[in-house]
Order: sequence, then structure tokens, then C-alpha cells
Amino acid sequence: MATQWDQIVRSTGAPDPRDNPRPKAHDIFLAWLLWLPDGLDRIEAARSEIDKIDRCGETNPTTRELRRLLDALIASGRLH
Repeated sequence: MATQWDQIVRSTGAPDPRDNPRPKAHDIFLAWLLWLPDGLDRIEAARSEIDKIDRCGETNPTTRELRRLLDALIASGRLH
């Protein structure tokens, strides 16, 4: 039996949002990195994002991977 949601999706022809998987951590990281304004300190920006993640407390695998990518960015900045 079709649910009301199924009927709405079929009647509008819109894609079913339930079919869209969560974005991958590397996609989120790249979008964030490309969004940063020129001249902004990327290391400080990464630290700020890690602080936000840490304040949230609960994390999922995507969030943990995103935090790892931000940590890697910070570590790479220390090498230069």
C-alpha cells in the first residue's frame, strides 16, 4: 500500500529525498574548503569547525570522518 508520501512524490514527479544518501565527508570538506574566502587562514577556520563538531557531542561516521579531514588540514599546515 502506498503511503501519503509516495503519492505526493509520484504526483509531483519530484525525486524522492529518501533515495538520496547522506553526503560523504570528503564532499562536505571540499565544499567547505572551496567556500572559504581568499586570504582566510584555513588552519584557524578548520580549528573553528572542529570546535563546532566537538561542541555537538554526538557524532556519526560522516562527522567523525569530516573531523579527521579537518585535522589533516591542520597537520598539513604545520609542515609548511
